[in-house]
Amino acid sequence: MKNSLNDLPSEKVVYVDSNIFIYDTTGHPKYAPSCSKFLDRIESGEITGITSILTISETVHKLSIIELSSKMKERPVSIIRLVKRDPSLLDTLDIPYMAADDMMNMNLEIVSFSDLIVTTQVC
Repeated sequence: MKNSLNDLPSEKVVYVDSNIFIYDTTGHPKYAPSCSKFLDRIESGEITGITSILTISETVHKLSIIELSSKMKERPVSIIRLVKRDPSLLDTLDIPYMAADDMMNMNLEIVSFSDLIVTTQVC
């Protein structure tokens, strides 16, 4: 049986990693619909979602590369080098910062990395 985000029972506590936010934000053709529905379930309180500032940072980082790659018509592997040469390129971005704002304002518990380690050890 194939596992799906939509198969998670209600009232579960689930860690939300960056790929969920990235697929939802970028409208990934295969994964965005289930990621969006999953995030809606968290927003409504049906499922308790937790994440960390590390995941938010990773999401902003990856979405920045995706947006700059698209705007500059450059391969993603080239973007870091270009930003190191001209950090002002980051000032042209919208999507990563809007996504971070959405994540910070949704019904999502943001936990510290040390809280995650303690919680995992207790479980």
